[in-house]
Amino acid sequence: MDVQYDESFFIENIAKYHESIYRFIYSIVYDNHLAEDLTQDTMEKAWEKMQQLKDPKKAKGWLFTIARREVAMYYRKHRLKREYKENRELLIDDVEDIEVNIINVLEELEQNKMVLRILELLDEKYRRIIKMHYLDELSLKEIGEILNINYNTVRTNCSRGLIKIRELYDRQQKKRLY
Repeated sequence: MDVQYDESFFIENIAKYHESIYRFIYSIVYDNHLAEDLTQDTMEKAWEKMQQLKDPKKAKGWLFTIARREVAMYYRKHRLKREYKENRELLIDDVEDIEVNIINVLEELEQNKMVLRILELLDEKYRRIIKMHYLDELSLKEIGEILNINYNTVRTNCSRGLIKIRELYDRQQKKRLY
């Protein structure tokens, strides 16, 4: 099968992952502008090197690998140390339009904030896999390919991370009751 590496190939097989790439990069850098810039750099690199993509079915993993390398290159270039922001606020868009019980909405936001805080307490090896799987919607196999980790290790770390989240969440809920 002869693949035509042109604009339509790029749009059909690569550009459709733009938003996923942005979310993935944002989950690492926690800066909108930087995530946008690195996403753009990733897409430009993908455009330049799309002839290297031998199997269009593997475009998503290939693109996430480029994104991971772009982020690493940025940090190496700028010699920055990544710091996690503990007190990130969750935003509610158009609160005026919400006609449901505001107390339920606030309780749900508080639970989401708690889960995000708990996620930040996890070991990096668990946190990264869980974010990639549940926020970036990557399969465990794709995560293994991107991080160059055995599939069984990815699966085990994901499972252990979820167990740890449940334990930490239950502890937090007990503290709130007392």
